[in-house]
Amino acid sequence: MADLVVHLFGPADGLPSASPYCLKVVWGARLKGLSVESIPFKMRLPAWATRGMLPVAEVKGRQVQDSTEILQALDDAFPDSPALYPREPAARARTLLIEDWADHV
Repeated sequence: MADLVVHLFGPADGLPSASPYCLKVVWGARLKGLSVESIPFKMRLPAWATRGMLPVAEVKGRQVQDSTEILQALDDAFPDSPALYPREPAARARTLLIEDWADHV
């Protein structure tokens, strides 16, 4: 079984997904050296995906929605692999602020 099961928009132009948010999750998992099972969206999200947006993922049995929350869950679930976010609280807060800004430009 893969370390990360992610439901995402399908591939496009040789990339694993057409969505930058889905790509963020796939590339984050790859950076951590994790195996990824990608499930392309086919007009129906998993029943537990209540926000109605992709990507959604399962990380060690935990169901997570939103690309940033998925990456944070990967850091929590796999602490021995390279960190995606700084561990120091002030640096982590700055990183999350910049990421949030970049997600909404």
